[in-house]
Amino acid sequence: MRFTSKKWRWFGVGLAIIVAGFFVVRTWVVPAVILSQLQAHYKGKVVFQNWWFNWQSSGITGLKLSETPASDSPVWFSADRIATNVSISRLIRGQAMPTSIQVDRPEVTFRLDVKGQP
Repeated sequence: MRFTSKKWRWFGVGLAIIVAGFFVVRTWVVPAVILSQLQAHYKGKVVFQNWWFNWQSSGITGLKLSETPASDSPVWFSADRIATNVSISRLIRGQAMPTSIQVDRPEVTFRLDVKGQP
């Protein structure tokens, strides 16, 4: 069976839609889901730079947690990289909960008010 030019055109259009959909999900959808889940558990402002999910691990880079939800709130915690051992291979085996979490270069800022209270 030979493909006609019309079938090749539809194949190309379908492939382009799949590739574009992958990049939309990778660039906007997954980061929005990660951010919404982090903000659901932490009531302050949350910012992160990137994320990954592969056969060995998953995690985020450039995490910053602010004291309040305000945009000018000072950052009290930051970490260059937070990795877990949740991976594609573990999910295939039915293991969705991480057994280890690795935080690289954490920075914690502890502030005291005038009365000496945190």
